[in-house]
Amino acid sequence: MNSPVPEYKSKITELRQTLAWMDIVMSNIVDSVAVINFDGELLFVNDAFADLMNEPRILLLGKNINNLLKLSPIGDARSEPYIPREKIAQTNDTYKAMYEWQPSTNETIILKLIIRYIITTKQSVIMIQNVTEEYEQEKISRNFNTLASHQLRTPISAIKTYSHLLIDGYAGELASSQKKLAETIKTSADHTNKLLNLLLDLSNTGHNKYKSPEQSVVITDVFNEIFTEVSSEVKTKKLSYNVILPKDVPKLMVDRNAVHEVLSNLITNAIKYTPLKGKISVGGRVVGDSVVISIEDSGIGIPLNYQRKIYYQFSRADNAIEVDPTGTGLGLYLVKQLVDRMNGDVSFKSQLNKGTTFWLRLPINTS
Repeated sequence: MNSPVPEYKSKITELRQTLAWMDIVMSNIVDSVAVINFDGELLFVNDAFADLMNEPRILLLGKNINNLLKLSPIGDARSEPYIPREKIAQTNDTYKAMYEWQPSTNETIILKLIIRYIITTKQSVIMIQNVTEEYEQEKISRNFNTLASHQLRTPISAIKTYSHLLIDGYAGELASSQKKLAETIKTSADHTNKLLNLLLDLSNTGHNKYKSPEQSVVITDVFNEIFTEVSSEVKTKKLSYNVILPKDVPKLMVDRNAVHEVLSNLITNAIKYTPLKGKISVGGRVVGDSVVISIEDSGIGIPLNYQRKIYYQFSRADNAIEVDPTGTGLGLYLVKQLVDRMNGDVSFKSQLNKGTTFWLRLPINTS
């Protein structure tokens, strides 16, 4: 009869090798990783966590993380992140939030915590990322956006005021065609001012926290406003421009300024990147509790290798830059952010030199 001892020794050797390999992997992860029990005692830390604490790994085991890593919540982060709240105590859950940490009196570090609560073993796995530089850059960007928005209000107010004076005849009676042009200037200035307010709200609250104010919106009215804004360019390029919407499209409970900005961006892009005598078709239909809008053009198309980056900030395809070198690459990024805020979806298909179709799905009620 063969003894099972050699087989057990082999299994133990394999287990030790696996544990050693896992320790090597965990120790070489750049982010700080720790495992605690629900009392906050450290059961495991990797090298990055030990470096963050400026203490050897072995000496950290058994210590309480609440005493080692005293954090101040940023925004709506929980004051006690390490232990799961009562309402999720019966299930595994992942928690993410940003915190300030002051390892010394003259230093503040911004940490992003990703915590996985494991209810069966009453443990938490914590991953910590130092995002101080990214946080500061984002804060600079927010401050710049706020300053720029405020500075732009003055010239926009002047445009609105003087166009209003022209319309009311303070500089002499206008011909019908002149008055229509002045009204278009005023309408565009009003829209630009609303866009600034929208950008300012997004900048101040952060994209993930911005709550769209809901209004009753007649989508055909929005399309009519946009056509007024773009009709001159449509005529100049001799484009075929058709909007076909069913008569029974219900009113949407959405942020009207956001819907206007999204549709305006998609339509102006279609006009900009469609050559002379091209075609633009706008359609819509009700699907369940949503309205789906399509915007199709016969333009330059989006290169396949660029399509995955289409919603990135400041990102533009080479063929788009050739058509319009002055673009910012922010339009579609803003479209995606606003649509997400309204609990909608945006998608597209495109073929180079054939054209592009965007689909926009908006819930009839965003609540």
